[in-house]
Amino acid sequence: MTRDETDQTIKIAYYPGCTLKGTTKEFGDSIELSFSALGIELIEIPSWICCGATSAHATDKNLAIALPYHNFAKTQEMGMGTIAIPCAACFQRHKVTNKECEREDIRKEMYKITGHRYDGNIRCRHPLEVLMKDIKPEKWQNLLKKKLGLKAACYYGCLLTRPEDVMEFDERPENPQLMDDFCETLGMKTVDWNYKVTCCGASYFASKPEIVLKLTSKILEDAKKSGAECVVVACPLCHSNLDMKQKEIGKELRMDLDMPVFYFSQLLGLALGIDHRKLGLHTHFVDTQVLLDRKRLI
Repeated sequence: MTRDETDQTIKIAYYPGCTLKGTTKEFGDSIELSFSALGIELIEIPSWICCGATSAHATDKNLAIALPYHNFAKTQEMGMGTIAIPCAACFQRHKVTNKECEREDIRKEMYKITGHRYDGNIRCRHPLEVLMKDIKPEKWQNLLKKKLGLKAACYYGCLLTRPEDVMEFDERPENPQLMDDFCETLGMKTVDWNYKVTCCGASYFASKPEIVLKLTSKILEDAKKSGAECVVVACPLCHSNLDMKQKEIGKELRMDLDMPVFYFSQLLGLALGIDHRKLGLHTHFVDTQVLLDRKRLI
């Protein structure tokens, strides 16, 4: 992370990952628009490639390391010291690879495979860490134009905090608070609930939908019973499973859930006064407009 002394712009290398350029474009758009409004320039890594997600490490260990390694090497060539990675799965795969690259023998092997050098010194940060740990709220909260007033269940999912010694995302990996603190900075209230870090089933929605239905039912039921009006996430797969499947889940539970699922970056954009359509809030399966209208946020 560097600061341009001429205009005080903070510059960070940026890895969007595959889904933020495609099926979860609203996540990518809201990250880029919000960070720009805060004076943070995200510089996309040239020629970045897929991180391998949940499949590469189950296929071949060298492949699982080589894919993120390529992105670290490209970041090093840019002369940047920090990468911001929004997608929880991408973030975890890069953090795991960075840990592996502490070993010189691994770096040498990856150089043979990829043809790129990486010294192992790039910091890998989630945007929430950039905002809450690196820059800190007191440096940017004066730019907020609205207090959101929403009551939310912050859902971290299973990848942001685990494994604890690799991710170092929150010192309370089983009951993390970083996203809660972020939401409270936006003028929201967060609920204490039981399923913050429970898996939603991820990509099982395609091959074993009954497992996803069982897991997401527990998550949404507990969020609702805890008094939340909405759920906040940082993972494209978590969003898909909780948003796309919610009507089906409601029928299964015989409960009217009506729980909008927001990316944390969409809420930041709203608080900064960015138009809700630019943030993709009209694209969700569960309607967001009724709640946001009621709170006079759009």
